[in-house]
Amino acid sequence: MRRSPERTAWTVLLAAFAILIALVVGVPATVSAVVNSATVASTTYVRLQAGRVQTYLAPATENDARVVSLEGREVDEGSVILVDPDASSQGMVTITPSDASDPTVSVLTYARTQLQVWRAQSPRFGLSAAPDETVLILAAGRAQFTIRPRSTRPARTTVITPFGSFDLGAGVHTIEIASGEARAFTREGSLIASAPTAPALTLTAGQRTTLATGTTKLVVLAPERDLIRNPRFSTDFNPWETEIRSTNGNDGHASLVAPGGEPSLLLDRPGTGLNWGRTGVFQIINENVAGRQSLRLALEFKILNQELPVCGTLGSECPLMINITYIDRAGAQREWFQGFYAEGSPSVDLPDVIRDNPSNRHVARDLNTRESYESVNLLTGELGNAQLIQRIRVYAEGHAVSTQIYRVNLLIQE
Repeated sequence: MRRSPERTAWTVLLAAFAILIALVVGVPATVSAVVNSATVASTTYVRLQAGRVQTYLAPATENDARVVSLEGREVDEGSVILVDPDASSQGMVTITPSDASDPTVSVLTYARTQLQVWRAQSPRFGLSAAPDETVLILAAGRAQFTIRPRSTRPARTTVITPFGSFDLGAGVHTIEIASGEARAFTREGSLIASAPTAPALTLTAGQRTTLATGTTKLVVLAPERDLIRNPRFSTDFNPWETEIRSTNGNDGHASLVAPGGEPSLLLDRPGTGLNWGRTGVFQIINENVAGRQSLRLALEFKILNQELPVCGTLGSECPLMINITYIDRAGAQREWFQGFYAEGSPSVDLPDVIRDNPSNRHVARDLNTRESYESVNLLTGELGNAQLIQRIRVYAEGHAVSTQIYRVNLLIQE
């Protein structure tokens, strides 16, 4: 039987049309899938802040770990960061998308912390709708996570622990592995906590929760209480009092400023050829801390100028120093110090501890950069025998110096 030419023509025409439709739909879909799924490694950088920090790249082991310097170095996906047991040890991990200048994820790691960078990827193409993605594994210890997504692209940041995971939104979050559980606290922003045996829970600023093996329900726990009044210097100095001293009459100034509308405290002693001086504020606390679960210092600051390197030859002249005076259980008055600096490298002549009180190492931070800090639980460390917190002092010491403080918190958990 002879086929109709017209039928053959229609068959060819319809087949061509079907192919055209497939190409019109399929090619853009394929291109879109490629654009949205193609990624490139973000830059992960590790720097020493105080004490000792090491890294190694799996499948190597801790025996192959290399020490990290103050200058730091770049590490690859799969790298493990180890922070020494020394209570003063700290490290900073920053993750920056390949086409960005500022990190989207910053992690401050504390003593006894083991953190692995499992995944750190950003979209290869600017047209991609995919987020910057970071997956971190916190196996032990404690870390503070600061998430600052780009204005042009969302970020997806996940922290995996032995007891569950946390999806971190923009903000500042602290996660700790201790006593058979994972503890999370959101200082700013929000996070979603997930456990294998419980529905997810969203935390907002000021809230905390815990994950443990077999947890069937996640709950928001009572918040920590701040012992500091007027912690953000939002109204006036009250109840802070100023402390200004110098050896030659070149006094510094403590003033309240609000650049960009945000209130802060400026400790400023400008000039050249100056001798010793101290510019600061203090506040009376008088709080009994016996039997409390935890006490943590938290602050945000920016070191603007520092003439003396590190903290001077005695280790006591830091551009920012926090001093807590307390009474121990034997009735003796004691002092705890935490210093911060932005210039110089520690050496025998420039110690990163106070020579006559060397229990706590000073922490290196970047100059002209807003920084955040949160201590470990002081009641299980340096202030383990504290009975009464008497006073907190916040000051800049040395020669010419300028430091801006945005907030100071002394957080207690009942």
